Amino acid sequence: MAAGPAIRTVTAMTTTLAPTITLPLERSRDLHPARRPARWARRDGKLELIHGIDSLAGSPRSDVVALASVADLIEVSAGTVLEEGRRFGQQWWMPVDGWLLAEGDGNLARTVPAGASWVAPRLPATGGRLTALRDGSVLVARTASLATTLFERPRLGATIRATLVAGDV
Repeated sequence: MAAGPAIRTVTAMTTTLAPTITLPLERSRDLHPARRPARWARRDGKLELIHGIDSLAGSPRSDVVALASVADLIEVSAGTVLEEGRRFGQQWWMPVDGWLLAEGDGNLARTVPAGASWVAPRLPATGGRLTALRDGSVLVARTASLATTLFERPRLGATIRATLVAGDV
């Protein structure tokens, strides 16, 4: 046999680990990017703004989240034409603050105050126009998307129906 280097067998190994770091539970959740604490969701400005609307204030948080998921929040200045023509009836509108003016053919018009909402179910041949009367924020959602959400959440549907400004333009 040829003499080679000796084979060493390790039977024990001592490992020194870094000392354990203890963090409070809330802080450890903050550090993990895949797990955000529920309190972060409460800081969403859009959700807080929607929940602050008097007509929606009594709604459960899950309904407010469902509405926020289908509605966009836009900032408008006075005099801005938000929609006109045939597309006028394809959106649902709710001023969070400020006022809207919904106009149809002839001299028919409706004002939509903050907390109320507007949708035009029947339109004259030429459509209509929706204008911001005051500066403010407005929720807008496609009627098809909103209808699906309201069908799935009947309590929210009843709340939204109660906010609708009566009458067609």
